[in-house]
Amino acid sequence: MGKGADNYVRALLPDLPGSEADRLGDEHGRLFRKHYLHRVKPFPHARDLLARCKGEGLRVFLASSASKSEVEHHLGLLDARDLVDGFVAADDVAHSKPCPDIFAAALDKAGVGPDQALVVGDTPYDIEAATKVGVRSVAVRSGLFADETLEGAIAIYDDVADILARFNDSPLARG
Repeated sequence: MGKGADNYVRALLPDLPGSEADRLGDEHGRLFRKHYLHRVKPFPHARDLLARCKGEGLRVFLASSASKSEVEHHLGLLDARDLVDGFVAADDVAHSKPCPDIFAAALDKAGVGPDQALVVGDTPYDIEAATKVGVRSVAVRSGLFADETLEGAIAIYDDVADILARFNDSPLARG
């Protein structure tokens, strides 16, 4: 989805009072964890791409609009805890994507400036949030958004396997 509950509930129901929007977002999260989280599967070659990045000496930070517990779950699914240097989740910031808070917090946690980072995302909200904080982004089509909505990305790939297959020519290899 690319947006956290703080943004998507208000986008769908803009006249809803804040406390009710928060309650609906919390309920959505509860239902997702109960009925769907166990069905989530990693993108093919996602772990391989993280391993390649790590092997190339890149530091890997995740910045997600998901909750900390969901990010932890996904790291377990990927068996990638040893490949990730840290993460920032929706619980760590006041606003989720497309607000830039998550990427700003990730930059701070990583101790790097925007010119030293690159975002890989699959939604226009990833690109929008990265741009707001001054970070270049690479888009993957796995989020099922049309290419024109991914405008602003410096490169677009079909999926993470495509980035991995063309790693040497990708912005990831160029730093």
